[in-house]
Amino acid sequence: MPHREIATLVGILFITSTITFLIGDSLVREYFSSTSPRDAALLGGVFLEGYTALAVATIGFALHLVLRPYGRVLSAGYFALRGTECAVIILTGIYFAASRNEFDNYDLTIYAFSGAAGLVLSYLLLRSGLVAGWLRAGCRFWGSWATPPSS
Repeated sequence: MPHREIATLVGILFITSTITFLIGDSLVREYFSSTSPRDAALLGGVFLEGYTALAVATIGFALHLVLRPYGRVLSAGYFALRGTECAVIILTGIYFAASRNEFDNYDLTIYAFSGAAGLVLSYLLLRSGLVAGWLRAGCRFWGSWATPPSS
């Protein structure tokens, strides 16, 4: 599959998974905060978050194919982090659906894997040169600005 098609697929999956996670998370929160919870809200939220999980893993695999030549270990690590994020989302959904119990701040666990994967991806994209020049320059500027001066 050409890189452009992979980039299009990743973009579509990123946008749709972000939207489905927002809706799914709000349905799960509605279920646990309601005085008369509806099972449909919980199951709908879990289903939407399940889509997010599969999309995250697919994004990890697709980008691994593109980024492998620029860093085999880091691209494999990125794929592993996305796969772990997928597993955490699915296991959390199974826990919610089976137990009907709340897991406080479950989304922070998911965000930890997402953030770690994002850092690896950012580094690989900058290192590979696959990022537009103006964006690389902006990252260098903000990176140098945020770095404390050496004495």
